[in-house]
Amino acid sequence: MKREVCVVLVTLAVISLVYAAEGDTGIVFTESPSQTDLEEIQSKISNGQPVSTTIEKPTTFNLPSGKSVTVNGKVDFDGSEITADSIQFGTATIDGVKGFKETVTGYEVNSASTLSESGNVITNGIGIRFADGILTADSADSFLKANSLSSNVDGLSSSGSSFSVVSADSILSGCINIRDVKDSSFTLFNDAVEVKAGRGVFVNVNDCSENDVTFESNDGKVLLNKQIPTTYNIEHGTLTFSSDQYEERIDANNSAIIELDPSFGFSCMQITPLGTYWYNDNELEKDFGINIPQDAETFKLCLKKSPIQEFSEYDGLVNFIKGKVELTKTVNYLKYPFKNSLPSSLLMDNLFENHNFNAKFFLDNEFNFIALIEIGNNQENNIIHDNLNNKNNNWDNNENINNVGSNDVLSVNGVALTKPSNYYEIKEKTINNEIHRLIKINYKLNNNELTQNRIKEYKTKYFFPILNINNNVATQISNENKIEVLTPNNARISQIVN
Repeated sequence: MKREVCVVLVTLAVISLVYAAEGDTGIVFTESPSQTDLEEIQSKISNGQPVSTTIEKPTTFNLPSGKSVTVNGKVDFDGSEITADSIQFGTATIDGVKGFKETVTGYEVNSASTLSESGNVITNGIGIRFADGILTADSADSFLKANSLSSNVDGLSSSGSSFSVVSADSILSGCINIRDVKDSSFTLFNDAVEVKAGRGVFVNVNDCSENDVTFESNDGKVLLNKQIPTTYNIEHGTLTFSSDQYEERIDANNSAIIELDPSFGFSCMQITPLGTYWYNDNELEKDFGINIPQDAETFKLCLKKSPIQEFSEYDGLVNFIKGKVELTKTVNYLKYPFKNSLPSSLLMDNLFENHNFNAKFFLDNEFNFIALIEIGNNQENNIIHDNLNNKNNNWDNNENINNVGSNDVLSVNGVALTKPSNYYEIKEKTINNEIHRLIKINYKLNNNELTQNRIKEYKTKYFFPILNINNNVATQISNENKIEVLTPNNARISQIVN
């Protein structure tokens, strides 16, 4: 009998505690509420009064606005915000919720262990907001969207198929891994990722070929696919690839499409002017650039770095295996100026400027100087006189064509300008429907200002005499005629004058 009395006293004590806790602070339920309790909870929520309870299964309540929210587990409502083990609101499922609040066009959450909204998943997010279809977060341990995972994210904003971050450790999308992300936005496709970034922002990529590539944005963007080899489509920025031996990059003031070989880096690129390809070797003397100027057409440049590579269509080809460069259309070839066989400046200049001719360079064994430059008509068969129409005369043989007489001309509208050194320029130019070779001399230079000639022999496919260049002295011999271009203070000048 005494035992029963004790039980009754304990039960009364619990009831007394419940009502004492109720007061002005709302309802506190120490065990799962009954249907009557749920109705009372709804009444308190509708009136903006505090509620604290534990609900064993998902239960739906109407917020003061009339919209419904489904909660589960431990739930605290302070009159304006909800803290709960789990919440479902609209298209959102949120676990580990602290400070959920409905807004006019969505909701806000102070923090959540996980939040799933419209295909987006935030883990350990802080300062989460959803309004007008845009999901934002101050920070998150991870963010998952369209099977693309971002880690340690700050300043997240996501809508549709795109999202942006102020920073993130990495963004992994299929076989693409983008690291050390700053101030960038991303658009996700099934087979590609597009990254837009502000001026001076670096996008560090490990692509599907496991190439490490950097895109420096100039308020531009880069689109890369999830294929092997990987193709990059860049606008307003610089794409850089580095190996143990060299670094190469493409500056796109407009746009460029670059294919990266899994083993050899840049293989082919289509450059829309203005744009420049730069090759920087561990040995500075081997560096060069190929520039597509503003007035040029779109230019396709290919780089042969291995005998197994084959290219069938291109406007320019750099053959690293044979030390040969072929250029057509409108394009510039850049090298450092030299003195004593070493670069004399850290800025390259135009060694060759081409407008509508074909040109072929044969480099020396060290890939430093040009042993021979050969210039030809941009259309092999566009020849006026039959005696010049030799179809066997192509770029791949070394035979010289017959000397072109004064009445034998090639039909070409263009200019080819070659600068062996800073002392003179050699120009192939169409004048009155005839191609003429012109030399412009910078006679104001002193000997100590001269740079070293970077070309040893110069010839054309339509004019027989070869121009030999040695120590900046250019010599051309045609039949019995000999033409020499002498350097300032050359001893020969004194001999001739005297």
